[in-house]
Amino acid sequence: MPAVEYENYPIAVFGDSFTEGFSVPFPYPDRLAELLGVGVRNYGYRAYGPDEISSLWFNDFYEEAMANLSVTGSLSLDYKWVIWGFFSGNDLGDTMRPPLHNLSSPWGQWSAFLGQYAASAPTATPRLGEDGQPQYDFPVPVIIGGNYYELAFVPYYWYWQEAPDEGFESSRNFEHVAQAVGTLTSYNEKVCNAFVFIPTKEQLYLPYVHPDVRQFLRAINQRPQLGKSGQLVYVEAPVAEEDEAAFFESLYGQRDAMKRLIEDERAWRGEWVFIDLLPAFEEAVARGELLYYPYDTHWNQAGHDLAAQVIADAMRATPGC
Repeated sequence: MPAVEYENYPIAVFGDSFTEGFSVPFPYPDRLAELLGVGVRNYGYRAYGPDEISSLWFNDFYEEAMANLSVTGSLSLDYKWVIWGFFSGNDLGDTMRPPLHNLSSPWGQWSAFLGQYAASAPTATPRLGEDGQPQYDFPVPVIIGGNYYELAFVPYYWYWQEAPDEGFESSRNFEHVAQAVGTLTSYNEKVCNAFVFIPTKEQLYLPYVHPDVRQFLRAINQRPQLGKSGQLVYVEAPVAEEDEAAFFESLYGQRDAMKRLIEDERAWRGEWVFIDLLPAFEEAVARGELLYYPYDTHWNQAGHDLAAQVIADAMRATPGC
C-alpha cells in the first residue's frame, strides 16, 4: 500500500526487494509520488526477477488491456509511466532459476533458491594463509576520506558486472531480460517506459576497501562466461594488483549492455528511457555517504531517497512524457 493514497495512480513501478522497500519506512516509489505529486503503485516484490515481472504483467494487466480494447479500440492502459527497477546484482542470474509462481509457499522459495544455486553459482571461499587461517573475512574496512565503515559484501553481486568475452547479449540470461522489456511494452501504446539500473553496494564501495584486504578480494574474483547451454556460468578470474584499475572499469560492463538494450528497444518500438543510478550513487559514495545497510545488500533510507530524486529528474526531463 502507498504511504499516501491518491485518487488515481498514473505510474506503476515493478521490481524486486529494492522496489518493494520492505526494510525502510518510505520505499523509492513512495518518495517518487511525493516528488512528482501523483500516485505511484508499487508492484515490487522480494526475489522477483524478469520472468516473474513478465508473468505479473500478463496475469494482472492483460485482462485490463483487453477490456480497454473492447471499449476504446486501443490496447493502451491507464498508466502514463511503467517503470522497472532492475537490480544488477542478481536479476540476470534470476532469469535461469525456476519462476517463483508461489512465493507464499516455503517450499516454493526453497526449491527456487536451490535451483538457482545448485547448478552454476560461484562459491567464494576464503584463501587460507600458511597458518591455515582465512586471510579475509566479512565485514571489511572501507575508508572514504574521513569516513570509516565496516561493510559486508556479497562477491556474487560484483561478479555479475564484468561482461563475458562474448558479451552479455550472447547469453540466454540476457535474452530473458530482453523478453521482459518487450513484455512491458506489449500493451502500452501511449505509455512511457523506464528501465532503472540499480547498482550494487559491492561495485560502489569495492574501490574504497582498505588495500590490505582488497588484495584478498582480488584473489577470489570470478567473472561470467558463456556456458555450453548459453547460460552464463562463472570461472575463476583473480586480478593482479597492476590490473586493478582496469578491473574497476570492467565493472561497468553490465550497465553498458543494459543501456544498449533499452536504446535498441526505443529505436524499434517507441518511448523507453534508460535511467542510470550509477553516476549519482558514485558521486554520493565518493563524498563518504552510506547508501546501503552495512550488513545487508539493500538501500537504507538515504539510498531510496537518492534513487527517487534521480528517477524523478529523469522523468521530468523526458520530452513527450
